[in-house]
Parts: sequence; structure tokens; C-alpha cells
Amino acid sequence: MGTAIASAVLHSKTLDRVRRTFSADPLATPANHDAGGVQTSRPGTAPATGSGSIERPFMNFDEERIRLVARAATDALWDWDLRTDEVWWSEGFENLFGFSDNQSDRHLNGWAARIHPDDRERVLSGLRAAARNQRGWADSYRFRCKDGTYVQVLDRGYVLREPDGTPVRMIGGMSDITRHQATTEMLDEVNRQLRALSAQVLRAQEEERARIARELHDELGQILTLVKMRMMSALQADPQAARTQMQTAVREIDAGIEAVRRLSLDLHPPQLMQFGLASAINGLLQREIPEDGPTFALESNLGDLKLERMKAITAFRVVQEAITNALRHAEADHIDIHLDCKDGVLEICVRDDGKGFDMSSAKRKALEGQATGLIGLRERLQLVGGKLSVSSAPGAGCEVRAQLPLR
Repeated sequence: MGTAIASAVLHSKTLDRVRRTFSADPLATPANHDAGGVQTSRPGTAPATGSGSIERPFMNFDEERIRLVARAATDALWDWDLRTDEVWWSEGFENLFGFSDNQSDRHLNGWAARIHPDDRERVLSGLRAAARNQRGWADSYRFRCKDGTYVQVLDRGYVLREPDGTPVRMIGGMSDITRHQATTEMLDEVNRQLRALSAQVLRAQEEERARIARELHDELGQILTLVKMRMMSALQADPQAARTQMQTAVREIDAGIEAVRRLSLDLHPPQLMQFGLASAINGLLQREIPEDGPTFALESNLGDLKLERMKAITAFRVVQEAITNALRHAEADHIDIHLDCKDGVLEICVRDDGKGFDMSSAKRKALEGQATGLIGLRERLQLVGGKLSVSSAPGAGCEVRAQLPLR
């Protein structure tokens, strides 16, 4: 757009110089008079063609160039006469906003009326200030099209002044940046999610380390301490008491082994790659859902399907996160897990009948870094080409669906 405007400004200045030369008749080429009073044409122009009419190839050439520049530009070029507030528009005005030449108001007020009310005062005051004492002006605002919809535009103008500094015209162009702005907002949203996710990753790492340390200390550490104390006591007891102490120590060692096994399974379930996704999920359900917890049903149509390591882990984590959320927050009575494979795509659905939640509120909390489990799941799936969808409403339970391409 800058090139088109600069070209238009350059040739506009050329035309102004030419027009000032034709002080008597702007449509006539000034003539030279020789010493004998015989009228001759100015160099570079054609002679008179009759009735005082003079052809103007130089002016026609410049005007045609401006017209072609305006037509070639994708923006809406404009020329504002500051003395009369009349505005000329290029064909881009119709192409961008739908107004034909006979429908566009040639007065500045017509343009101003189409600016969004919330933007109008700011735009007009900035434009007037620039016309008075600046070389140029630029602003972005919402502009109403012929169909009544608003688009976001970027508008730039350059001020032309008389030799004494008096502003006489401003030439510029409007660009529709609606798509660009939407892309920018989308990128900003992605960046906010990435920042929230990065913060959550760090928190999750620390929380996981703290959990492992706590379980090792509180559970396994206590068990080993008790075993040590019982064995020391057995060394000082009579044989029968020693036997009882040793039997108790064996049971406590078994409990320690189970604690280590459970911790290991939480970190990475070995049966996932050995026996498949359905088996690993069934183990997760048996292990995580307490006897007095919600009932559950696992339906799998995967058969002997073997998944790549990363996709298998991702699918398992999706189910694990959905189950964990249901147990912690949903107050559900029943959880359904459905696994299927259709057209080369692994489909996962986890549905609970709990209290549900408000989606917009959950999204806001996620962006604030308070609860980014779903963002984490979506990022995991995107890394392997998958998709995640979550639907919920207060009192309507929650449904988590994931799709992973197998190829």
C-alpha cells in the first residue's frame, strides 16, 4: 500500500505543478509567443487543434498513470481536500467495502459516519491534528461496510502543504486487516496457552517430585523403619516372640513392595506396551477407583491393536487424566470408557455423570494457570497429530473425546 500511496502523492504533486501553470484555463496548454506575436506550442505538447483547444499528452499521461495505480492497488486510496472536506475514492473503496462510486459520500462526514461510534472521536481528532501540524497520520479502527458489518482497517495518510506550510490536501489509503487481526489474536491466544502450559509443566514437575518424595518418606520409609525395629526386637526376644515379629515384618515388607509397585505403575505402566492399551487402562481403573467410589465400565473394540510407544502413552494419559478429574471433582456415580478404531484413527471417549462444570470458566482458569490439565492433554495429542474435544455443563457431567491417527 505504501508504494501505491507514494506513487499517487508523487504524481499528484506533478499534476499540481502542471495545473498551476494553466492559470487561465486548466484544460488548455499555455502557449509561447514569438517576437512577431505568432502563437506556438510549448515544447513537448501538440499544436492547437482548433477553437483554442490544445491537446495535453503530458497531463493525460500523468492522470492515466494515477488512475492505473489506484486501480492496481488492493487498498482503497483516497484524496481529501482540506479546504472543502471533499474526498475522492479509488475503485478499491467498492472492492473492499461494497460502496459503488455513486453510492459513496464524497464528503468527509460520509466517511466519518461509517466509523464505529466507539472509535470515531479518537480517529477524527487524530486526523485533524495530523492535518494541522504533522507530515502524516495512521490509525486502525472499525469501519462499516455497505452490508452493515464492520471490518478492521489500517488507514494511513500523507499531508500536502503550500510553500507557506498551509495544509491543502491529504492523500492516503485504507487496508482491510480483519483477517490479519484475527490471526494476531489467535497467535496471542496460543502464546497465552503456551505460557500457561509452560508454567503448569514446571509446577507439575515439582508436584510430581514432591509426591514421589512424600510417598517414599511417608509410606515406604515408615514401612522400612518398622521392619528394622521389629527385627531388632526379634533379636532380643524368645524364639516364639521372634517368630511372630518376623512374620509381621514380612507382611510389612510386602506392603513396601506393593507401595513401590504402585508408584512405578503411576510413573509408567509396564503392561501398556506388553499387553496393550485396554489392559493398561483396566489396571488403572482397578488400582485408582476405590471400592466405595463410582462404578465404571470399560468397552474396547481394539482387539490386538499395537500402538506406537508415544501414541500408546498419550492415549493412556488421556484416560488417566479424565479418570483423575472425575474422581477429584465430578462427584460421579458412574464412569464409562470407550475405546475404538475407525478408518485408521484411535477414538477414546471418557464420560461421567458427575456435576459437570462451566466451559468458559474452565478455559479462563486454564489461561490463568490455575487448571491446565486439559491444555496439557491437548498439547500431548497435537504432538502426535491428535485432537481433543471436551464438552460439559453444570449438572450435565463431562465427556472427553480424543482422536489419534494410527499412521
